[in-house]
Amino acid sequence: MSRSIHLVEVGLLSDGPLHTAELLGLVAGLFLFADLVRRRLLARAGFASSWA
Repeated sequence: MSRSIHLVEVGLLSDGPLHTAELLGLVAGLFLFADLVRRRLLARAGFASSWA
């Protein structure tokens, strides 16, 4: 029983950094997307022409 408790603790400890990395990647991607829209590099394809 104590071994399974340790595995749960390790899982919970590794979950925090993974969620942090996920959030940082999401925010970085949004900034990169906003930069492409600002430079109007996506407007030619019609993908983000309504955003700019």
